[in-house]
Amino acid sequence: MIRLTRQADYGLRLMLEAAAGDAFVTTRTVSKRQKIPHPFLRRAATVLAANGLLTTSRGPHGGVRLARPASDISLLDVVNAF
Repeated sequence: MIRLTRQADYGLRLMLEAAAGDAFVTTRTVSKRQKIPHPFLRRAATVLAANGLLTTSRGPHGGVRLARPASDISLLDVVNAF
């Protein structure tokens, strides 16, 4: 059985939310939808962005989105980031 850390679980859920659309999604929105504490989700987003899996943007229409097509990102890529 594979066991994920809490941060990896949060990161996976963030990636799924980001993959659901082409536009930026805010971590605050994902936090509310997934019932994840916002500070933990922001840290997961930082890790994923540092590993080239997410792109971030600041401002009123900012947030996170996938850095490359979802078909090019594997579960192992996300788990290895953590």
